[in-house]
Amino acid sequence: MTSSSPALVLRPIGRVRSPLGSHEHRRDYSQVTAEIIVEPEYAPALDGIERHSHIVVLFWFTGIEESERYVLQFPAERRKPDLPAGIFGTRAPTRPNPIGLTTVHLLGREGNVLRVSGLDAADGTPVLDLKPYSHWDFHPDATFPNRGHEH
Repeated sequence: MTSSSPALVLRPIGRVRSPLGSHEHRRDYSQVTAEIIVEPEYAPALDGIERHSHIVVLFWFTGIEESERYVLQFPAERRKPDLPAGIFGTRAPTRPNPIGLTTVHLLGREGNVLRVSGLDAADGTPVLDLKPYSHWDFHPDATFPNRGHEH
């Protein structure tokens, strides 16, 4: 970033309430039910969201050490032969900007609280944005190197 570039400021719109701890990893998050508590000032922005069965949640991974944000490739001992070594080729939380993105099933809304399933964010995680899942997000010709567990 050059000195003439404006500062980038992100403000959470809410927080996650979840049974998941900060370093808890599971293979199947579809069975995890959580809540997204949206700040009251943003509650009017939720109008109509319950018309969607799924929403995309953008959040800031917590518990990432500053030093981990500058590791751009996985160490050889953590690499799997069929997965890329570069951090941008994975869904790992250790990245320059530890932003998580997950599509979740919207189970319901009560005021400023969204109940969801499938959210892989720990309790207390700051939520940056919410977007409805759309037909624009579906790509039937998408390919994946490995459908198993990625870092």
